[in-house]
Amino acid sequence: MADREAPRVFVTYSHDTPEHKALVEKFARFLRAAIGLDVHLDSWYDNRRRDWSLWAVEQLTKADFILVIASPEYKRRADGTADSDEGRGAQFETAIIRDNLTRDLRRETERGCP
Repeated sequence: MADREAPRVFVTYSHDTPEHKALVEKFARFLRAAIGLDVHLDSWYDNRRRDWSLWAVEQLTKADFILVIASPEYKRRADGTADSDEGRGAQFETAIIRDNLTRDLRRETERGCP
């Protein structure tokens, strides 16, 4: 197993509060350091301006697993009950996840880690 690459994991979550965001980052660092997963988290890529939609599509496409941190705010945004300008990243990412589930339920269910 040592010659095998670590599974790539994309963490999707909503930026509920600064404390929530910090806890998600702490968990992602744990997954990377203690378990050795190739974790990708948006806050690790905010060092320059970027097209976040393209970035999210790339992460969702390349990930071996998608870890959903489904807080109540994330769920509200995923369910479509949040205003359209609220938590746009979570709304966008969950729309892609739902679309992927519709295309290939078995494969995408195995990739999801809610």
